[in-house]
Amino acid sequence: MFGGIFILLGLFYRPMALFLVGNLMMAASIELAPGAPLLQGSRPFEEGVFYIGVVFAGPGRYSLDHLFRNEVGEEKHNHF
Repeated sequence: MFGGIFILLGLFYRPMALFLVGNLMMAASIELAPGAPLLQGSRPFEEGVFYIGVVFAGPGRYSLDHLFRNEVGEEKHNHF
């Protein structure tokens, strides 16, 4: 639940996406552990692959990470 909220807000975007990748890969392995058909574990695996793409895409312009990064960057420039 918290990972999705952080992703939605764009706060700690990449660490949360990596956490969700690990979480979904664990869910896929649990689904496939008892020898279930491959189709049963495909949904968490597909969502994990999606979040790998999210890690590379980044939070974007309208995220809290972008807002905080720009405020810190402006403070550094104002001191000189």
